[in-house]
Amino acid sequence: MKKNLYPIPKRYTDPSKLVLCDPRAKGFLGDWDGRSGAALFGPTKAGKSLAAGLGCLRVNKRENSESWCKWVRADYLTCLVGQKTQSAWEQISELQAARVLVIDEMGYEPWPTSVLMFIGDRHDTERPTIITCGLEVSAFSQRYADATLRRILEIGNGCLVDFWKK
Repeated sequence: MKKNLYPIPKRYTDPSKLVLCDPRAKGFLGDWDGRSGAALFGPTKAGKSLAAGLGCLRVNKRENSESWCKWVRADYLTCLVGQKTQSAWEQISELQAARVLVIDEMGYEPWPTSVLMFIGDRHDTERPTIITCGLEVSAFSQRYADATLRRILEIGNGCLVDFWKK
């Protein structure tokens, strides 16, 4: 079996850390089915990445595969797209083919069009994408347009969690 080059970071696989997070992180885990797109918005330490990681860990176990879900930071993804090497294109292909792709820390990457391309392609092939973002939903919509969020949430019964709302 091929090694997963984009595993869930270890720091996002410890369920005991949920007690330190916003209760909606735990709610996401109960709602997300592993077959749907999801968007998690909120401040640092709300539990966005932890919830995404634990959700993907659950899916990987259900599917009996450590590589069902792949994980990449948005800034790394944009740099990867900017490279014109065979290795970069192989990695891009691997990320596009992932059954579930988490794009972590969206909103701060220097070239957002690279990430938009990924989300659009995954939408077209009906592959779920989870994003985590420290921006508020309105700021995300201004940066990427409403269609980007729609493309994420249209896969399955998409889940949006806004940790910014009280």
